[in-house]
Amino acid sequence: MIAKIRITTEEEAKAALAERRRIAREQAEREAELERQRLEAERLAEEERLRKEEEEQRRMEEEQLRLLEEARIAEELRLKQAIEEAQRREEEERKRKEEELRLKIEKEEAEKKAKEEAEKMRLEMEQRLKKEEEDRQARRKRVEAIMLRTRGKGSMTSNTTPTKDGEESEEISPADEARKMTESVTSITTENEQFLHSERSHTDANGMSGIKTSSSTVEQLNNKHNGHHNGSYNTV
Repeated sequence: MIAKIRITTEEEAKAALAERRRIAREQAEREAELERQRLEAERLAEEERLRKEEEEQRRMEEEQLRLLEEARIAEELRLKQAIEEAQRREEEERKRKEEELRLKIEKEEAEKKAKEEAEKMRLEMEQRLKKEEEDRQARRKRVEAIMLRTRGKGSMTSNTTPTKDGEESEEISPADEARKMTESVTSITTENEQFLHSERSHTDANGMSGIKTSSSTVEQLNNKHNGHHNGSYNTV
């Protein structure tokens, strides 16, 4: 009976030892699994960290590249705008100089034309004044000629004076004197009308001043003629 209990006890001891070994093995396996899991988690965490670092690095590089690209584009745009602005200013300067040159040429041409026109008007004025002076001289000579003819005809109506020998020249009868006076007046009137017609024709080309001058001249001639004949009548 005692032996059976001892065997049972040995078996139980063996079973207990086996159980303890199993438990220890399982514990070791659990610990090993936990360690493996811990190491795997650490590995995964490290990989994630590295991935995130790489991602952040890539993102930063991409951002830097983007900023560099934007800066490059902005610089190109600035240079383009600067070039366009310079070209615009050059074009404006070119147009301004062309406009100044055009205005200068127009001004010079206008001044030249004005000088030519002024010179032309001056020459025309000189020619007109010269012609008017020549016309005045011609009219004056015609007036003098008419006055001379008037005086010559008027002197024919006066009586003759006695000679040194006491002889008297032939007297003109009143009828002959009246006839000659009528002929003289008719001749002078005809000449005055012809002269007035000539002066009117001249006035149509040169202005109304010619008529006033001619009328005044004819009036003076008539006054002188009337005065001369009045003197002749008084002499008779």
